[in-house]
Amino acid sequence: MNKWQLYCRIEDDCSEVGKTFHTMFELQDS
Repeated sequence: MNKWQLYCRIEDDCSEVGKTFHTMFELQDS
């Protein structure tokens, strides 16, 4: 499970907040 999938589960519905965190994670992982 990657960070995005984990956050998606925490957010339940992958809200805009989740998408923002996803972007942050992607930038850090790059």
